[in-house]
Amino acid sequence: ITLLLSVAVITAISAPFNQAIIIRPHIPEEDSLPQKPVERPDVISSYDSIMRRVALDYGYDWRLISAVAYAESRFDGLAESNAGARGVMQITPIVAKRYGIRVDSLYNPSINIELGVRLLSHYASSFSFPESINPQDRISIVLASYNCGIGHVYDARRLAQVNGENHNSWAVVQKYLRMKSDPEIYNDSINVRCGRFDDYRQTIGFVNKVMS
Repeated sequence: ITLLLSVAVITAISAPFNQAIIIRPHIPEEDSLPQKPVERPDVISSYDSIMRRVALDYGYDWRLISAVAYAESRFDGLAESNAGARGVMQITPIVAKRYGIRVDSLYNPSINIELGVRLLSHYASSFSFPESINPQDRISIVLASYNCGIGHVYDARRLAQVNGENHNSWAVVQKYLRMKSDPEIYNDSINVRCGRFDDYRQTIGFVNKVMS
């Protein structure tokens, strides 16, 4: 699994992340049940067929989506976090409601995975990245937004800009995500609009896990 997911990230880097910005109103029918991870060398997870279908619809490499799912839930379709995020892609009830999806549908793998990909697409299209940006930086910044919310990433990039640093560098962005736990930083009401951020270790770890 680790080798296949590593190939996924390398492959995804070769294509612009923010090309995948299609937002479809359709949500697949509830045609499968949550499954536990499988231990077979010829597949990544029990959800490969769903990953392939949804990734194709939205223009992603399905293995990158699998890497996100593995980092979020280890392919546990019944997973639920302390914050209430549910399913393979760890979708929160707030996101479900935003897209008009019943919260009790989040344990349906097809619905959960498609919502996750729609959310990635939304974040990818929310940044104005220059064509010259390093593809790994682009993907890492979008992944961080998926994990912690785009507001904290906006704050970190804004702080980088006002301090004359490269806000398109993941190394720089993660530095300012860390700094948003410092009162001297998060009390800057002009440049910090989403307040204090203490979960930077989780977010940075998530990005590193997907990108490794």
